[in-house]
Amino acid sequence: MDLAEMQFRVENQDWKPMMELESILETKWLDEVIREKRIISYSQPIVTRDKEIYAYEVLSRFTREDGSMIYPNEIFSAARARGRLYALDRLCRMTAVSYSAILQKKTFINFIPTSIYSPEFCLKSTIHRANQLNINPSQFVFEVVETEQVDETFEEYFNLL
Repeated sequence: MDLAEMQFRVENQDWKPMMELESILETKWLDEVIREKRIISYSQPIVTRDKEIYAYEVLSRFTREDGSMIYPNEIFSAARARGRLYALDRLCRMTAVSYSAILQKKTFINFIPTSIYSPEFCLKSTIHRANQLNINPSQFVFEVVETEQVDETFEEYFNLL
């Protein structure tokens, strides 16, 4: 069989040409980042016009094994290619919730909109984590990440439930 005709797929993603397999295998490092939770949360203050801190946006950053930073575009691209976007998104949200306990203010947390399609990675687990930490879930504002394409509207999704 000709290599150009062969295909593979990762989890439930679309089939891809076998020529792309090497680039997927090169992103194996991502699995370790997720498993070892090599994530750091930073807070960006959201300030009122009176210069008072109204809330914080929690930003996630990641580190390599040697401690050097992995830029967000690199890690999210790798997660998308490897079929681990939901797992990375969940790690970010859970870490942001834990970090918000320190902030004790309204907290803005980014999430990938398609994560609600996957029950094991959905926002319900985020709220559950907040409850475990005795954090009032009304403290959170979930921001939809604009970089992800959504095939259905949220209204269509909730009508399916």
